[in-house]
Amino acid sequence: MNLLYLNSNKMGTGPEELGKKLLITYITKLATQKVQIDAVFCANEAAFLSTSDVDAIKALKALETNGAVISTCGTCLEYFSLKDALQVGQIGSMDLLLQLQQQATKIYQP
Repeated sequence: MNLLYLNSNKMGTGPEELGKKLLITYITKLATQKVQIDAVFCANEAAFLSTSDVDAIKALKALETNGAVISTCGTCLEYFSLKDALQVGQIGSMDLLLQLQQQATKIYQP
């Protein structure tokens, strides 16, 4: 089982706009690769990816179409007041994240 673990809405530590663009490109490219992503877990600021970032939602939906189960941390959604804004996937928990990490043979984290 392959897990994509996202804990930010950007990639790297450089300029925010560049980091966001890099992450969206990464997710989009990953959806077109031969590698099967079975689960995606969004935590911390990655909650914005499944709720309010149109390009990220499109990329995550592509992964979902390919069979990935998308989950976003419920505590994170509540913290950022995004619980009602979820656009893709389901609300997840730390128990789910731990279960996914234990089952994963490979964890992708950009």
